[in-house]
Amino acid sequence: MANKIVHIYDSETNDYIPVRYLDNGDGSYSLSSRLNSGPEEGEISRVTLGGELVYVTLNDEHPQVLFVDENGVGYGIKHINNKPRVSSMPYLYDIAEGNIPGHVEFEMFGYNPDIDISVEDVWGAGGSYIFPAAPQQMELVSSSVEDDPDKGGSVAGTGIHSVTIYYLDNLYQEQTEDVELNGTGEVTTVATNILRVNKLKAKVVGSSGGAVGTISIRNLTNSPVYSTIDPTNTRSRNSIYTVPLGHTLYVTSMAGGCGSAAASTATIILNATYDHDAQALTTFFLPHAEVIVGSGTGGIIRPFEIPLRFPEKTNLKCRATTTANNSIVSVGVRGWME
Repeated sequence: MANKIVHIYDSETNDYIPVRYLDNGDGSYSLSSRLNSGPEEGEISRVTLGGELVYVTLNDEHPQVLFVDENGVGYGIKHINNKPRVSSMPYLYDIAEGNIPGHVEFEMFGYNPDIDISVEDVWGAGGSYIFPAAPQQMELVSSSVEDDPDKGGSVAGTGIHSVTIYYLDNLYQEQTEDVELNGTGEVTTVATNILRVNKLKAKVVGSSGGAVGTISIRNLTNSPVYSTIDPTNTRSRNSIYTVPLGHTLYVTSMAGGCGSAAASTATIILNATYDHDAQALTTFFLPHAEVIVGSGTGGIIRPFEIPLRFPEKTNLKCRATTTANNSIVSVGVRGWME
């Protein structure tokens, strides 16, 4: 390697300050001398970088560059694995790879197997979804004896044996609980403060590879139902979600599909209890995006040029209406949460 000369622009003199560094022979460099007047080693020099005021600390190896805030305090450049925060790869890819602390990918998808010419929420149980009115204990039950780790005589059922409930407690904080199923017998949760059920997912599955019956988590009085895992599936398919405490959700796309024996068109709307104009939560649902898709078209994906932002405690759900009875509607919502 050879010696280096680094030129630093000085905004006070409107000139460049050349600085010579000597090659130490081991891959590092040491400050040799300044080639014209300027601050000495260890001093702070005010310079500009890309038109923005920065500070440069001169040391025995190389300058340390810090941006300066409105109070004149230097700060480091945000980076992701030593890459500038302006990523050299798509921002969402960095989130998916786990490179951005405090950011996780988000997905919510729902499926309703039978929507008639009326408005229904897109979730497995169909009809209108009812959010829990208060924190509570809940129960789980299946419509099949096969969803049981021991259906009798030490014989394992072929369906789902246990599930994980992803829920929010009375403070809207994220919690989980694992529950072992008992086939058609009810099993109560240990938690008594479940306020929202965001997801229900299989933890241990038998030989069939999925649920044999419909697995429901519901109020202790058997109704309302708050989430389901439908037969052959291993997780809930409910476009119902509440943003946890201390988090903000950003939605980047929405996809929809429709199927029917007769020609049908589905209008699918993403609703939320948040008013973007007022920047405030609401006690009712407002529409924020929609897709219109015909049966037999293969579905549609709508990316959002500007992500939709939803703060903590926002309830979201997708609703749909169709032009023909017995229509199947599916929806997917994606983005990230931080």
